[in-house]
Amino acid sequence: MTYIELINEFWKQNGFKPFKPMDAKMYFYLLHQCNIRGWLNPFQLQTRNLELELEITRKMIEESKNRLKQRGLIDFTVGSRHKSPYYTIIGIEVTENPDNFNVSHGNTNGNTNGNTNGNTNGNTLYNKTKIYTNNNKNLLPRAREERELERLDGFLQEITDNRHQIWENSVCKKLGIDSVRDYLYSFREHAILNAAVERMVSINEVKSYFVNSFRYFTKDNPLSLLKSYEEKGEDESYVKFCHWIRTKCMNVAKDLIPVTEDEFKAVVKAYGSRDLFEAVKQINERPDITQKYFSLYRLVIKWVENGTK
Repeated sequence: MTYIELINEFWKQNGFKPFKPMDAKMYFYLLHQCNIRGWLNPFQLQTRNLELELEITRKMIEESKNRLKQRGLIDFTVGSRHKSPYYTIIGIEVTENPDNFNVSHGNTNGNTNGNTNGNTNGNTLYNKTKIYTNNNKNLLPRAREERELERLDGFLQEITDNRHQIWENSVCKKLGIDSVRDYLYSFREHAILNAAVERMVSINEVKSYFVNSFRYFTKDNPLSLLKSYEEKGEDESYVKFCHWIRTKCMNVAKDLIPVTEDEFKAVVKAYGSRDLFEAVKQINERPDITQKYFSLYRLVIKWVENGTK
């Protein structure tokens, strides 16, 4: 992620569930500290500095950084009497050996704004973006992964909206099927499992991948996927959520691709379970809506963000 993308992600989350003013101040101060260190990540920072710069108590610092960690924006280690805590900004590359990193606060490599690696606009982070996790593995950033899946869902929504009817008619004739939509749910699962989502950056690539990989799809409908998610679910709350939809919200169950366990946790974290259940209940009462959209996850977010009733 770039600096500006981190900021945009913060305000996107704030739109879902507002941050406390202290948490916003803390997060942007940590971003600033990471920036002046040439995007060293993780980086050490004395708690005393936070007390002085932000004019808050240690108790407030601990509460604020724990809330930021719960929202998935930062991670940190617990400091000791002789060692300051390390802070990690989630969404940018992790430096292999932060203790041996040469911190630069000045102008280096011809850089005019105090950042390193020839960055001339203060927005681009160096090297390939990776995400930090508690087991110290570098993985595809959740934020970038989410954007890629959102992009794919957008393309699938276009097909659902009959915006590519000529192509769909041609494909149905070629493959001998009645409707492309019957296979979109299985197609999406296949793309995720085979790490193909990031490669489909245009609707033409989606169309091509669909045709070339069609033999791997099944004619699964949302309800059968929901049953599968319920059977495989590990989190008890998620399993109950799936069962509730399957037994109490039939319009949602039969028309919309179900929320995965990870998506369920993300929505509950952002909005709370009460808002999630209420949104699904209201959506279920609108068959004109459930038949129009493709993804329950996207629709729930849109529903809560816009305050739709």
